[in-house]
Amino acid sequence: MPNLAHSQNFIKSAALMRKLIQKANISSDDHIIEIGAGKGIITDALARSAKKVTAIEYDSKLYEELLRKHQWNNVEYIHADFLKYPLPKKGSYKVFSNIPFQITADIVTKLTTRDNSPEEIFLVLQKEAAKKFCGLPFQKYEGLRAALLKPQYEMRILHNFAPTDFTPAPKVEIVLLHFKKRHMDMSPKEFREYKDFVSFFYAAGRGNTAKERLSIVFSQKQISRLAKEYHFDARQSYAMISAVQWERLYCYSQTGLDAKRKELIKFSYRKQLKQQSKLKKQHRTRNVPTSP
Repeated sequence: MPNLAHSQNFIKSAALMRKLIQKANISSDDHIIEIGAGKGIITDALARSAKKVTAIEYDSKLYEELLRKHQWNNVEYIHADFLKYPLPKKGSYKVFSNIPFQITADIVTKLTTRDNSPEEIFLVLQKEAAKKFCGLPFQKYEGLRAALLKPQYEMRILHNFAPTDFTPAPKVEIVLLHFKKRHMDMSPKEFREYKDFVSFFYAAGRGNTAKERLSIVFSQKQISRLAKEYHFDARQSYAMISAVQWERLYCYSQTGLDAKRKELIKFSYRKQLKQQSKLKKQHRTRNVPTSP
């Protein structure tokens, strides 16, 4: 796991956490996974409301302190790196966490790409990151992250924090983002194909407009008809295409594209994740201090 020392801001107020747990409707039927239990403020509030809490902490000193000072019959403490921790393969569960901001994207990717993903996710994170996950209308464009997430989860900002709610006080705006699982019309296979479909056009290097990107596999006649039927401006950026419009484009592609063009799109999402992993590895390597 990367160095998280400068991306961790601990919530100070137990009263605030109890209020937010209540706002999130955490009940005595819920199994909650907490990522980065830290100093136990959230853990204590969850323990009072949930049926079971699985609290994961990577830092050994914080983990030992949690065992000594925050003992609950319904809390299981796990000393582990969450990114390597196996999520439940069956059974309903939710996630409520104040996560290290540095690995926000990795955490959200892990939570939302498993077969048994959480029913609801509550994450304390930077507002800018939250806007990217929410896409339109929280920002001026949809973006890849929002387009991939929205068929699976409905997202909204549940709470805006003040800097003084944390120690150390962050220099950026912090929010509580709520993900609620949708009933999906797509099958798991179709959703995998949908993610390939959207990732393919975002990764393509041909122009910035929707018309230029879509023309890689669609004809000009098809693009004109689809833009009119699905109400998007092909002259604008492809990032302005909403998740709902991407879903409709994907559905059309199942009959509107031949096998050769469909083959171009295959495994695009997997390739994108692999490329991101390489870039992160290179970034970590560049930031390793060298010997004098």
